[in-house]
Amino acid sequence: MHTPLRRLIAPTAVALALALTACTGGGQGAAPTATSAPTVEAPTRTPRPTREPTAEPAAAGEILPVEFSDLQSFEHPSGVFAIDIPESWTLQDNSKPDEIIHIWTDPTRNGGVIVDIFEVATTYTADQLTDLLTSFLETQFGDKPDFSTKDPETQTDESILVTWGYTATADNDTPVALLGNSFIEQRENKISILTTLVPNEQFEATVEKTLEIINSYRIDPSASVSSAGADSASGITTGGSSGSGDLPATIVGIGDTVDVAPDLKMTITGVEEPKATDFIKPDAGNKFLVVRAVFENSGSEAQPVSTLIQMALLDSNGKKYDIDILAATLAEQTPDGEVPAGGTLEGGVGFQIPSDASGLIFVFSPLIDGEPVGVALD
Repeated sequence: MHTPLRRLIAPTAVALALALTACTGGGQGAAPTATSAPTVEAPTRTPRPTREPTAEPAAAGEILPVEFSDLQSFEHPSGVFAIDIPESWTLQDNSKPDEIIHIWTDPTRNGGVIVDIFEVATTYTADQLTDLLTSFLETQFGDKPDFSTKDPETQTDESILVTWGYTATADNDTPVALLGNSFIEQRENKISILTTLVPNEQFEATVEKTLEIINSYRIDPSASVSSAGADSASGITTGGSSGSGDLPATIVGIGDTVDVAPDLKMTITGVEEPKATDFIKPDAGNKFLVVRAVFENSGSEAQPVSTLIQMALLDSNGKKYDIDILAATLAEQTPDGEVPAGGTLEGGVGFQIPSDASGLIFVFSPLIDGEPVGVALD
């Protein structure tokens, strides 16, 4: 069994999926499609989204309204979950062999819904779930303009809501306050994070349909997640080993600077074994490892970097380990986001590995062009 609560990437995935299209630039300019509520069974859930607590920035232009077409039922092939989603929304499947990650975005790409489900071996308290989700949001978005979270709210179905937001920039340079509502819950051995994201100024216009979507969500604890994403093209899992990996042709040492993409260099500056806390601790026989990385962009355009997609560890047996959200939380800041033109981005990449793992190689894989690069950590 992989690390409990090893990955809470849902909010990041949603944020990256949104294009924040303005009325004056790109996307569709049509008004939202009129909707009619589908016939559904009476919900057994009653979570409700709430508004982000900070003031909205002054708008420099209008943002396209999130489009809601008629809702249609979506049931995952594994049977693990079902949810009603607007039929015009686009699904992006980022699932892993032991984790389901589904992202839907509306035609304007200004609104999104994400479902993230994985299995655990332990029953967690509400405080533990809340602490992990809140810590992750602060780690991932704490440096964003106007980032804030509200106090957690326990819903009538015992899920826990954390409302969060920050100011992003649309394609016409309009500042946009984004509103995220993330619900975390445990159903037997299933941990689920359901997230919705819309422009904060559109909360009132979208809350009715958003509420229908949230309360249509169903989890079947008896279904299996472990094989649900087995055909995923990425083959990456999170918070544990994901099979074997090939050694990169280029392997450097700690402190060496190496090219990882055009105009982008990486330096691994050190390795740490952070101490566990009461809420954040590795599985028995395992340890946390944080790899400190600095990325430097000498180009004229910002370049994205993702710990989830691009970074992993290999041991002497060729076993591959992907990022672990618990360890990343202890790292305080991760190198996720954009490396600004002419600037740097740094942080710690968290892993959970067996205590006796040796011959460790940190691997960075380019998003598009180039070959993976390794850094010997021992």
